[in-house]
Amino acid sequence: MRSRLPTLLAASFAAILFLAVQASPVHAESILNFSLNNSGSITATASGGTSTTITTTGGAQAVNIGLLNGSTVDIAAYLSLSATSSGAVTTFQGSLYQTYNGTFTITANANGSGTNYLSGTFTNVSFDSELSGLNGGTGATLSANDPTATIVFTSSVITDLSAPSTASFTFSNVSPALSVTGTTVSSFTASGSGTFSANPPPAVPEPSTLALAGIGALGMIGYGLRRRKASGA
Repeated sequence: MRSRLPTLLAASFAAILFLAVQASPVHAESILNFSLNNSGSITATASGGTSTTITTTGGAQAVNIGLLNGSTVDIAAYLSLSATSSGAVTTFQGSLYQTYNGTFTITANANGSGTNYLSGTFTNVSFDSELSGLNGGTGATLSANDPTATIVFTSSVITDLSAPSTASFTFSNVSPALSVTGTTVSSFTASGSGTFSANPPPAVPEPSTLALAGIGALGMIGYGLRRRKASGA
C-alpha cells in the first residue's frame, strides 16, 4: 500500500492539471488588420431582389495594413473582395442578417500578384447590420468564426494559419442607409476595414486554475497521510 500511494497521488495531480489545462480558454491571435484608403470603397449590388454581391468597387482597392502577424506595421497593399449571399435576409430586433460565401485577397499589387499578405475563402459568413439605433443603418459587419463558418487562409508571409480562424469586414458610412429589397440586402456603397485572426497560443492554465489544482492535490495528499496514520503505517 505504501508503494502505491505516491503513484496514486502523482496520477491524481496529473489528472487535475490536465483538466485545468483543458478548461483554460483558447483565443486566436490577430494576424492581420487593414483599412481602406480614403478614396477606396465597397459596393453591394442587389440582383433581382433575391441575392446581393459585395465587392471592392471597380476592382482591387488600396489599403493600409496596420498589423501583420502580431507586429505593428504600415504597408500599402490592395484588397479584392467578392462575397455573394447564400440565403435570404432575416430581421430580428432592428437588425438584418444574411449568410455569404466568397473570397478575398490582400496582395502587394492591384492585379493580385506580388506578396500575398493574406488571402482566403469563406462559406456561411454572417452579414450583421443595424437598421436602427446608434449606427442609424449606416454600419455593418461581414464576419465569420471557424468552425461555425468555414475559413481557409493562405499567405506567403504568415506561417501559422491554424484554426480556430476568424475573419471580419467592417463597413461604415453605408449609403444609402441599409434596407431590404425583396429577400436580400439592398444595394449600397461603404468604406471599410478588416481584422483576421488565427494560430491560437498553446493552452496554459491560468494562475487561479493552477491554484485550484494545487489545493486539490494537497487535499489528496493529506487524505492519504491520514489513512496511513489510521492504519498504523
